[in-house]
Amino acid sequence: MLRLNKSYMLNINATYADEVYALIDYIYQEIGARRFVFFYQNDAYGIGPRDAAHKALKAHGVTEWTDVPYSRASTNLSEQAQKIDAAQPDAIGLFSTAQPTQELIRQLGITSVANKTLFGISPLTAGSFAEFRKQHGLKVILGAVTPNPRTSQIELIQEYRQEMDKNNRDYDEYSLEAYINMSLIIETIKQLDEPITKEKILAKMRSFENINLQGLTFGYNPLRNDLTRHVYIETGPTTNWIQSDVNREQL
Repeated sequence: MLRLNKSYMLNINATYADEVYALIDYIYQEIGARRFVFFYQNDAYGIGPRDAAHKALKAHGVTEWTDVPYSRASTNLSEQAQKIDAAQPDAIGLFSTAQPTQELIRQLGITSVANKTLFGISPLTAGSFAEFRKQHGLKVILGAVTPNPRTSQIELIQEYRQEMDKNNRDYDEYSLEAYINMSLIIETIKQLDEPITKEKILAKMRSFENINLQGLTFGYNPLRNDLTRHVYIETGPTTNWIQSDVNREQL
């Protein structure tokens, strides 16, 4: 069995919980939703975001919501759709993977969800659900770990687009995430003397208090063992996504 040495692990990006805190704050404060339903995969993938959503709502004084779990193997979501319909929510949180999310929306009806605020975590930004949203004209507010790869004027992201153009590649959140992460590693290596070792790379990264990487800011937090400073809210493919500060005390 493969065993990971956690002493060599360092998180660079925001967590699903970070995304959810930002999403709930935005939807509660800016959109004004008060009645929330959370549709979530009933395992570690969905339970973590669900718990973060509960905590975020409690911070706003909200103590009632409707939880609607599903199992990973579920193919019939009619019971979940009926429960959501009965709750009459203002906002539906989608802590789910693409296929169950699409099936739930089909069960609820496109017209029915059109007047509700749909929101979810970053895995729904791409792939089949992205096509589903586009096909049905659905507005879904999603968490993101990067600024908008298509519109951001941050220097590093402009550089990313130039490199993608050279190779005739489309812009997307996942390739931008990889580009940012690799750029940070390269910048770290530039600051080291040879021989370069993984121990030196990690030690250097953990020494960063406030490093500006061509417009993106990172800083090590020993409580979280990460370099994350910001999380983003995707508001549309052509908009500048909303930047939110990560709670540095939140594990």
